[in-house]
Amino acid sequence: MKKMLWLIIMLVPFLYASTPSEPEKVHGMWFRPPADSVELIQSLEKMKNLGINTIFIETFYHSWTIYPSENTYQRPEFLGWDPLAMTLKVAHANNMEVHAWLEVFYAYNPDYLDGTYGPILSEHPDWLLESNDPADPFAEDGKLFFNPAHPSVQLYLLTMMKELMMKYPIDGINLDYIRYPVHSEEKQFGFDPVSRSLFYEETGVELSKESIKNDDVFRRFAAWKIKNVTKFVEKTACELKTMNPNIQLSAAVFPSYQNDPQCLSKFQDWGAWVKGDMLDFITPMCYGHIRNIRQQEIRESLELSRVPVVIGLSINRVETSQDVEALIKDGFANGLSAGIAWFAYNWINPVFLETVTHFFTEAVNEK
Repeated sequence: MKKMLWLIIMLVPFLYASTPSEPEKVHGMWFRPPADSVELIQSLEKMKNLGINTIFIETFYHSWTIYPSENTYQRPEFLGWDPLAMTLKVAHANNMEVHAWLEVFYAYNPDYLDGTYGPILSEHPDWLLESNDPADPFAEDGKLFFNPAHPSVQLYLLTMMKELMMKYPIDGINLDYIRYPVHSEEKQFGFDPVSRSLFYEETGVELSKESIKNDDVFRRFAAWKIKNVTKFVEKTACELKTMNPNIQLSAAVFPSYQNDPQCLSKFQDWGAWVKGDMLDFITPMCYGHIRNIRQQEIRESLELSRVPVVIGLSINRVETSQDVEALIKDGFANGLSAGIAWFAYNWINPVFLETVTHFFTEAVNEK
């Protein structure tokens, strides 16, 4: 009990700052809404009791939106009602922000539902990002990705985001999977006809399984893919901020450059994004369960970013109250972070629920 009180006293100033120059810290949670509206209301109430003030609601994933749309397909389990509208109504009534969490370039997983390529890739097979093996476009445990370089893909995604902003009073957009899939020496992506054609137009280099073995070609192709993603983030920021200057744009990013300084496994150069006025804040996914690795990820994220950093913390390995306390302490980083965001709601267990509820109840009483 004394240890818990010490943690509360230490962190209360970081959580409940009230001056204009030091806004309230984010206490967020990534949340996939349930298919039942009653369960949705119960989930929102549970998050309120946990002290959550920012909900990152999974709004676009597997190529479907959770809301009815004129430009996309609504997820089958939500047909006939609108979980996003309901979440916004309840959350805003309880002073919680709602940010639309979008899985941008992650197009589909054939293990989901009917085993097809999903509604969008089935209509537009040329939007698929292909690998150096024509028969195997799958990445990261069977995922399929949209081609980040394809102009029609970019237009489709931007149209979806603009419609989302026009229809709903969302507080922000959280860009996830804003990258290429993880590459390896054996498996490279971007060998589809569209990518090869665009790369040739810009560089004059014919891309093939043989030419990529040349170090210069490999570096130029890598730089080209990094640029594709960065340009899309920049374009997204420009167009969405033109629509609504107050929309908060953030990105879920891999936290450490230590093991991938050239961004050559995911081509996600978020360091350029936070230095180029493209984002309002970042949510680095500091999910390591080994504490010293997690702390290093947090330090590197804070050192590199020029925008506020909301530390993403995974709760899938939480077993004791001490596990939760360590995550809270690490995430607030002695007041240096802009807050924390839990990944994810569906992993809440009794230990997490009790510890966090107790922590924030005591914190409010101490305020």
